[in-house]
Amino acid sequence: MKGVSGRPIPHKSWAALFFSLAIVIGSFFWPLLGLSVPLLLLAAVISNFVKPRWFCAKACPRAHTLGGFLPSLSRYRALPAFLYSGAVRTMLCAFVLVCAVGQTSRLRSNIPALGLFFWAVCVITLAAAVALGIFYKPRAWCALCPVGTLQDTLRRK
Repeated sequence: MKGVSGRPIPHKSWAALFFSLAIVIGSFFWPLLGLSVPLLLLAAVISNFVKPRWFCAKACPRAHTLGGFLPSLSRYRALPAFLYSGAVRTMLCAFVLVCAVGQTSRLRSNIPALGLFFWAVCVITLAAAVALGIFYKPRAWCALCPVGTLQDTLRRK
């Protein structure tokens, strides 16, 4: 199948879209499915020790979905410079990690509620990623993604 621009949409992008929709829609009805979100984070961190940023380039469902489906909708404008700054990336990563650790600690005895928390994080960040992809570049989210920032931080240590 071809996108609006006439170029074919890669199979990886279709698989990523299906996976992303399965998590976004499925976790609403089956909250335990939301626990796949921290598992993806763990996979990204572990793979980073083997090959830096491999997960972002080859396995991230969000990157493949954005890169496959947003090019024909994107305005292709430069992302504001402050969003590339290490301080903004670090603050966003820290905020997400503090929230995740805090909610995991608070909800550890209510696993379905924990799954819903991670579902909400997924939906909110997906909405931000799509908005950035349309207003700026398809994979603009990747420039400030908390998972990529965490990988970069761990690689430097």
